[in-house]
Amino acid sequence: MIGESRTDLLNWLNSTLDLKYTKIEQCGSGAAYCQIFDSIFQDMPMSKVKFNSNSEYTHASNFKILQSGFVKHKIERNIPVDKLVRCRFQDNLEFLQWMKKFWMENKDETFYDPNIRRNSNVVMKSKSPSSSDGAAKKRVSSIGINSTLSSSSLPSSASLSSSSATTTQAQFQHQINNLTNELNHTKDILDGVNSELEEYKIAGEGLETERNFYFNKLREIEILTQSIKELLASNPEDQENKIQDQQITINSLISSVESILYSTEEGFQ
Repeated sequence: MIGESRTDLLNWLNSTLDLKYTKIEQCGSGAAYCQIFDSIFQDMPMSKVKFNSNSEYTHASNFKILQSGFVKHKIERNIPVDKLVRCRFQDNLEFLQWMKKFWMENKDETFYDPNIRRNSNVVMKSKSPSSSDGAAKKRVSSIGINSTLSSSSLPSSASLSSSSATTTQAQFQHQINNLTNELNHTKDILDGVNSELEEYKIAGEGLETERNFYFNKLREIEILTQSIKELLASNPEDQENKIQDQQITINSLISSVESILYSTEEGFQ
């Protein structure tokens, strides 16, 4: 699996999710990863996934949804979000290879329509998984049998009645499908509420940490400038000695400010 080519991976991805990706780098938006995961468990809030994401910020939002799914299903696999959102080939190739391996180990035979899960009314154009092919063949076979029986063994009036019944059944099935799609959509929305609340909580904590990080830098620079002001405001007789004692020069001042600006803490670069 690890040696699988990008062409094979793209063919599998597009066929499974009915996408038209042309480059592995496009997976860096996180949307395809979310739907691969959804095709296994079918409980991802797909209405929240942004397939038209065009920035690292919105890419990261998709990966938060993916991370929530990993946590929910207790999957202990690190997602290198900071690398993947940059849409670099090698990082996304490796992660997509892992996703396909995970998909093959865990996907069951349940029929999965990627367009419906993306809340789309577009009919599938690409090949579906084998289970969907089987379901489609059963439906076609059933229709073919009914049609053969009605045309070969029943009188013309009965054929008309059978045709009418078939039409009514098809309409009824269509209504059931519409209701099912609406229920799935509602379920996605309800599932997305908790996920969104969790995202807001994580985002709020991140913003608070970031605010404190930069505030502390400003405070350090403020203390440094106050110390220099106090030194320069001292008596001329003591000023030169104090400057020499503390070795204050333009270069040392610049070095001190740069040291504060470029200092890091865990989680910041």
